[in-house]
Parts: sequence; structure tokens; C-alpha cells
Amino acid sequence: MIVVDPEDVEPKPWRNGRGITRELWAEPSGSGAGADFEWRLSLADLGENGPFSRFDGVERIFTPVVGGCFELTVDGRPHRATRYQQVRFPGEAAVAVRGLVEPARVLNLMTVRGRCRGDVQVRRCHGEITWNAGVRSLLLVAGRLAIGAVELPRLGLAVTSGPALSGTAEDALVVEVHVFRGVRLGTG
Repeated sequence: MIVVDPEDVEPKPWRNGRGITRELWAEPSGSGAGADFEWRLSLADLGENGPFSRFDGVERIFTPVVGGCFELTVDGRPHRATRYQQVRFPGEAAVAVRGLVEPARVLNLMTVRGRCRGDVQVRRCHGEITWNAGVRSLLLVAGRLAIGAVELPRLGLAVTSGPALSGTAEDALVVEVHVFRGVRLGTG
């Protein structure tokens, strides 16, 4: 297991220069925003209304984790962006933020179409808990979460490529990230 503290990750500008992101994880290792990734997980800071960067051939799951509600338009269709609720869209879509009245931070899962697919679930945890091996990473949004002897920082990410994760939670709000390799969208 690897733990990533977002405060230790250097913020980088979006492709279109309209915001910043902190890339928490990308696979294969060493890939990232400009390289050939299969899946990528980042925290993006939204500070103003405007368009998103385009990512051809990529499926995106956008989950606000800090800040208030705003509108996300995807190819002209409005979606209410509410904390902890995901919005899915293709990377080729014309996407823009509207109605942002306070800065927001969102978890952005990107998976390359045809190579893998992803899913994001937000759940409240308390006490002893085990996540099955299908959970690739956990992001702590609120509360306390220790996995083994390691306590996650707020918005900290625990990443695993192997067995199930077990931990102890105290009123924790956790984002579970599932990544399924070699599965086409719409199949098992």
C-alpha cells in the first residue's frame, strides 16, 4: 500500500491553463497527464467559471469533494454538481463550470476507453472495515481512517494493487475508487 498526501504533490496547470490539478496516482507508474496512462486520479482545484481541458479517448468521473454546488455543462446539457455526487462524461465532451461562487476541489478519475473502466463510490465508515481487492484506492474526505498503522491525512489517498485493505474508521467519509482492466464500457 502507498499513501499519497495531496499537500506533498506539486500543483500543475490544466492543459488549457484555466485551473490547477494535483495528480495523486497514474498507472502505469510514471505516466500522467501528458503520458500514456491507463487510469489517472487527481484532485482539481476549481477557482473560476470556464471550460475544462479535453482528453480524447478517456472516460471521466468527476466527484466534488470540497466546496458548494455549481453547474457543470456537458455538451450543452446542465448537470448540478453537488458534493460527493459524481458526474460521468467522455473526455471529448465540451465541459464547462458555471455558477461557481466559492472555490471547489474535485476528485477526477480518468480511464482510457477500451483498456479499463472505473467507478467511484462515496460511503461513510465507522469501526473495523475491510475493502475487497477490487478497490484500487481510497480517498479520505472527512473523519479519521487508519489502514494498518498508517493514518490517512485529510484528502489523503491509499493505493493498492494487491490484496484487500483493512482499517479502522472514526466517522470517516471515504471515496472508494474501483478500476477494472481490460473491460469495455457496458460489459461485466
